[in-house]
Amino acid sequence: MTKSYDILARSNIFFLIGLALSIPASKAGMNLFLYPYVLTAFALYFKSDIQLRQSQTIILKSSVAVFVLGLIFSMFSKGVAADPLVYIQKYIYLLLPICLIFTATKNAKAIWWSLAAFIISIVACIFIDLYLFAFVYDFFSEQTVRLWGRIGYSRWPIVLTTGITAAVIYVFYSKNITKTIYALSFITLSVVAAILSGSKGGIVAIGILFLGFSTIIIKSNWKYIAVVFLITIAVFQTDTFQTTIVERGFSPESIKGESIQARVTMIKTAWSLSKLNASNDLQYLLFGGGLDKPQQAFEQALSSLPVEERETLTYGGRYWGHTDLHNSYLDQLFKSGLLFSLIYTSLMVMLVVFGYQAAKACNHHFKHCSFMFVTTILAYILFNSFYSNFADYAVYSQIYFLSLILCLPVVLGKVNKPLE
Repeated sequence: MTKSYDILARSNIFFLIGLALSIPASKAGMNLFLYPYVLTAFALYFKSDIQLRQSQTIILKSSVAVFVLGLIFSMFSKGVAADPLVYIQKYIYLLLPICLIFTATKNAKAIWWSLAAFIISIVACIFIDLYLFAFVYDFFSEQTVRLWGRIGYSRWPIVLTTGITAAVIYVFYSKNITKTIYALSFITLSVVAAILSGSKGGIVAIGILFLGFSTIIIKSNWKYIAVVFLITIAVFQTDTFQTTIVERGFSPESIKGESIQARVTMIKTAWSLSKLNASNDLQYLLFGGGLDKPQQAFEQALSSLPVEERETLTYGGRYWGHTDLHNSYLDQLFKSGLLFSLIYTSLMVMLVVFGYQAAKACNHHFKHCSFMFVTTILAYILFNSFYSNFADYAVYSQIYFLSLILCLPVVLGKVNKPLE
C-alpha cells in the first residue's frame, strides 16, 4: 500500500466522521464534509480493487445516472442560470449510499465510528436544548417553548427519529445491561427533545417508531402491554406535551389555525397549477421552476389562473407556497419537475428495497432490524409530508440511515463483534 493511498483512506474516514458529527449539529459542517467525503470515496474506488456485489453495482450505476440526469434536467428548468450549480449542492447526497459502501469495503470499523460520532453529536445538541429550556427559557414556565437543536425545526426531529431507531436496534442486540440502560436513556432524552421541538411531523414520526417498538415488545410478551400503556399515558399527561404538542398541533383551534390551513391551501394551489402546467406549460411541468428562485415561475403560473380560481387559493388574504410548499413530494415536483421526481422516486424505492434485503440479512445479528427499518422508512415518508426536505439538509439524516443499512452486511462480514 502506497503512502498516498494511505493518506487517501485516512482522509476518507476523517471526512465521513466529520459529516456524521455535522448532520445533527451544523449546516456548515454538512457542506464542508460531504463534498470531500464523496470525492475521496470515489477516489478510493478507482484507486483500489473494491469488488462490488451485483446489487451494489446497480446502486452505483443508478445513483450516478440519476444524479447526472438530474443535472441535465436542471439545465432545462425555468430557473435561473445558476440552477445546475444549486442542483449539485442540493442533490450530491444521492451518491452517499454507494460512498458508504466503498468506505465499508475498505474499513468496516469506520462505519461504526461514524455512527458513534452521529449519536454523540445528537446527545450534545440535546443537552444544549435542555440547558436552554431549564435556564434560559425558565424551566416549566407558562410560555410555549420550541427548541430545534442546532439545525432548525424541519431537520432536528428527523435526526432524533434516526437516532432513536439506531438505539432501538441496539437495545434488541445488547446483552450488556449497562449499555442497554444507556441506549434507553438516549431514547428517553430524544423523545423529550422531540416534544420540546413542537414539531407535528416529528411527533408523528417518533410515534410511528414507538408503535413499532411497542409491537415488538408486546409480541415477545403480552404482559408488557400494561407498561406500554402506562408510559404512553404518562407522556401524554405532561404539561410540556400538552402545551407544546397537543395545544399547538392537534387541538381544534390549531387545526383551524395558520399552520394547517396554509398547508391545505398550498395543496390546493399545487393541484390547480399542475392542471394549468399540463395544458399550457410543459417545460414547467416536466423540468420544474428551478431550485434557486422557484418563486418566479410559481408566481407567473399563479397569475395565469382565472381570477375566480385564484381567489379560492388564498388564506389570510395571501397566496402560499411561492418558495416552499411544505411538502417534500409537491415541492420537488414544482422545483425540479415531473421527470426528475419520477427517476428520484424510482431510485429511492430501489434503495429501500435493497435496504430491506440488507436489513433482513442482518436479522440474525441485530434482532428485528428489518422490522425497524420498515417502520423508520414509514416514519420518514410521513414526516416528509409536513416539510420540503428532498432539497434540504433534513434529508441528510434519512439518507445516512439508509446508507448505513445498505452497507451493514458488508460491515458484519468483516467484524465479528462490531459493537463490543
